[in-house]
Amino acid sequence: MFPFPQAGALGHGNRNSLNHFTRVEALDGVEISKVACGKYHTFALSSEGSVFSWGEGEHGRLGLSGNADQFSPVEIDQSSFLGEKVVDVFAGGYHGAAITETGKLFTWGR
Repeated sequence: MFPFPQAGALGHGNRNSLNHFTRVEALDGVEISKVACGKYHTFALSSEGSVFSWGEGEHGRLGLSGNADQFSPVEIDQSSFLGEKVVDVFAGGYHGAAITETGKLFTWGR
């Protein structure tokens, strides 16, 4: 485990800390409607309902298969949400949650 932001929670493809604003280039062309930050990870929700995650993957907190750290945004498989459109996303210390447009709640992590 690496302390924030060395786990890649900034989404710039590396473990570097930054003391200035820097665009998350991996999401260029994606209209982001919400960002949620956890202890060592980040989620972004697109206006189309896609959820992207990055940072420390321990305990499945990224919502991806496995526990690998991700240094750039990775889209969570839409089938994880039973094909429903996600309208809100949340990040806790070691977990994540999403609400779909039909009101279903999905959680993952520790």
